[in-house]
Amino acid sequence: MATESMKPPDDVYCLTCGYALRSLPGPRCPECGKGFDPIDAQTFVRGRPMGPIVRFLYHPLGWPFGALGVILLLLSMLAFSVPGGYFSLFFVSLLGWRAAWALFCVRVVMFCVVRVYYGHRFGRDVNRWWIVIPVASVLAVLLARSDAGPASMFKLHKPALDRFAAEVAALPPGATIPNRRIGIYQTSTIERIDGTIRFFVAGAGFIDRYGFAYSPDGLPAGSSVDHYDALDGGWYVWVQRF
Repeated sequence: MATESMKPPDDVYCLTCGYALRSLPGPRCPECGKGFDPIDAQTFVRGRPMGPIVRFLYHPLGWPFGALGVILLLLSMLAFSVPGGYFSLFFVSLLGWRAAWALFCVRVVMFCVVRVYYGHRFGRDVNRWWIVIPVASVLAVLLARSDAGPASMFKLHKPALDRFAAEVAALPPGATIPNRRIGIYQTSTIERIDGTIRFFVAGAGFIDRYGFAYSPDGLPAGSSVDHYDALDGGWYVWVQRF
């Protein structure tokens, strides 16, 4: 192909930095190093250069959106890792998901508008990070609607909970039982009543209070506001309803 046919028009600019691509020794922007095809209008901009905001909107979603989705999913996993959930973390994650979806939708719409305006194809790279927030949000909803988080955390912490129960059971009657942390569980209001050891998890629940009870001899006794759900090895989820 002749050299003349390989030269781009005079009014073309780099997609990445807006540099004027005129009188160049090769098909590469000298400012940012991005290559272009002189006969492919999809690889440069004609007419006038894009401003910094338009250039940002022109390019597909990058890794920050993927990182945001992963961070929010991890926060949701922590929020739903205990019976009743950590309400404060749930509230923060809910605000985060709403903000992320609002930003995601605006970003996608503006990306499409800019691409259509310049007559450029969308390309295969748009799928790289776009699915992270939708998939992560679906996983967060499924996690919130199931007991998978609390159940898996209980199995992980059961050896430590058994040691805690044995330690409390060995204390003399009337002994002070200080609160402590058992893995992710920060204990609150530890009680030993008629062979039952129970405690609340600090911060779990909203109006109702949630915790664990250990009663190897059967269903723990309690008042009308106490509700127990059996787990494993003499352990129960303790809910105090109001």
